[in-house]
Order: sequence, then structure tokens, then C-alpha cells
Amino acid sequence: MLGHSSAKSLALAAADIVILPDAVRIAAKRMELIAEATDRGDGVMLAVTSEDQSRRLDWLAPGQSGAKAVMANGNAPTQVVLSGERSAITACAEFISRKNLGKCCFLAVSGPWHSPFMAAAAAHVDAWLRQITMPPRRGSRCFLASRQRARTPLRISAL
Repeated sequence: MLGHSSAKSLALAAADIVILPDAVRIAAKRMELIAEATDRGDGVMLAVTSEDQSRRLDWLAPGQSGAKAVMANGNAPTQVVLSGERSAITACAEFISRKNLGKCCFLAVSGPWHSPFMAAAAAHVDAWLRQITMPPRRGSRCFLASRQRARTPLRISAL
């Protein structure tokens, strides 16, 4: 079972790792903690579409004073998403547009998702998740990101 972002909690329920009410509770608490972390409102995301992906790292250069812009997702062979502080991502978008390197579209999000800028929120979510009781599983689960197998709830939550 796979889940990305908010869908991870539903994947846990679909895989019988947690019961559905706990999955809903996990999703709600995750959103609450992430919303608290993004209250400053200075984080944004930018989708960049381009047939020429060879210069992707160049796109980040204008926003790199203090590494305030990162490549967050590779959505498709011709599209990536940048994430970071508003001023840095805006500088990246202006550079990409000025140099005709691709098409830019700011995403309607409230924070710099899928980036190191969410580390504090992720730590709060992790700490809260450790309170959820997960029953012992028969068999093992394989996690694609790490290619590691896990049998116990503690090992599953660590992955």
C-alpha cells in the first residue's frame, strides 16, 4: 500500500497497520501540526514545466542565498516543483521566466511542503505518532523508499 503526503495515514489503514478511526485522527493531527508550523506564511511552492530539464539546478541559483529554495518533487519528466521561502522562490521564478527556461506556476499551498523547511513540523508529527498503538503484524512490510523490511510496529514507524 502506498501513500504520499496526507494519504500516508489512509495507506496505513488500508494495509491494516492502524484502524480507520486512528488513520483519520493521524491525518487530522498531522494537518494541525503542519498548519501551526506554517503560520508565518512565507513558504511557497512553484511548479516549473520545461522540455529541457538539464539545467534544473540552475533554476535554484537565484534563491540559494542561505539555501532557501530546494527541489521538492519531480512530478513528471518535464515538471518539477520548487519549495522554500517566498522571496527565494520568487527570485527563482523571475530567473526562469527571464531566461525563458520554462513555464512557472505558483501552487495554491500554505507552506513549503516536501522540503527541509518542514523539518520542525515533521519532528512534532513524529513525536505525536509515537503515541499511536499499532498492533503486531503477521508477515512483513517492504518500504519502497528504503527497501527495508519491517515486522514490528516500532520498526514500521521508524521507516
